[in-house]
Amino acid sequence: MAIVMATVTQERLLQLPSEAQARLEPGQKLQIQIDQVPINQDAALPVQLGPNEKALEALREIARRQKGRRHTDGSQTDQLLRDGRAGAMYGCEPRTSTAG
Repeated sequence: MAIVMATVTQERLLQLPSEAQARLEPGQKLQIQIDQVPINQDAALPVQLGPNEKALEALREIARRQKGRRHTDGSQTDQLLRDGRAGAMYGCEPRTSTAG
């Protein structure tokens, strides 16, 4: 499947880019979805990503956001959560809990 931008001519015909026309065969059936874009918009051709590409793009975005942050190994996560819930997240000295 490919997504291409088409232009409507004065005769109300769809004009496809030459790259898209090269892939068409006479008698070939097509499924067309029409999304109107503003006339003055110089949009790049939209890219449709597969399910794996969407996940990889999300991982790349996470990695970009994490860049420059210090790495923690997670070994103190439980203790940090307990301290925070005990008052440290409100700027108070954490209370020690006797309940286990």
